[in-house]
Amino acid sequence: MELTIEQMKARIAELESTVAKKNAATGDIHIGKKGGVSFKIPGSWPVTLKAENWKLVLSNSARILAFIEKNQALLTATPAVETPAATV
Repeated sequence: MELTIEQMKARIAELESTVAKKNAATGDIHIGKKGGVSFKIPGSWPVTLKAENWKLVLSNSARILAFIEKNQALLTATPAVETPAATV
């Protein structure tokens, strides 16, 4: 089965949309310029750590979650809506 260029473009757009939705819901993970693991969720700056530090953070996830729950009233929340980028 051969696809036309228009069908291929439509399929690419569909796949790009699927990836964008997935990244928006779960965040994007990639290797940073200096070899760290970078995790970014929409509306925030990326968090980049070396692999060993991510392992340490993840091994303490239960402690971190308990701390967040205990101190919820003192913590600030990120607004649900992204703010537009500043123009130069």
